[in-house]
Amino acid sequence: MKNERLKALAEETQKLKERLAQIADEEVQERQKDLLRIVDAFKTALTDHGLHLEEAMALLQSSSSRRGSGRHQPSKAAKKESPVVYKNPEGSEIWRGVGRKPKWVREAEDRGLTLEELKAKS
Repeated sequence: MKNERLKALAEETQKLKERLAQIADEEVQERQKDLLRIVDAFKTALTDHGLHLEEAMALLQSSSSRRGSGRHQPSKAAKKESPVVYKNPEGSEIWRGVGRKPKWVREAEDRGLTLEELKAKS
């Protein structure tokens, strides 16, 4: 009777270990799906703003290599957020006038609008 009970417990333990392994695999797969969704959204955002993945990767790599072991304190100028300079009249996108022009700015210019006309109203 004792041996039968031990065998039953051993089988139950094995089933539980297999189920835990299955759950761990499912979690890994879900995490991969989440990461792929984030990467796809990131690529789309880059494209919408007229940027290239290679540029973003270079920035990501250079920023991670600049991090030291201590905490990085941004300068006072970096802490201030630039005021919105340009706003898409047909949407909610904004551009602060720094970096490459986003796609919507280039398209507006192609339609004959000037940067002056795209300035955000205060």
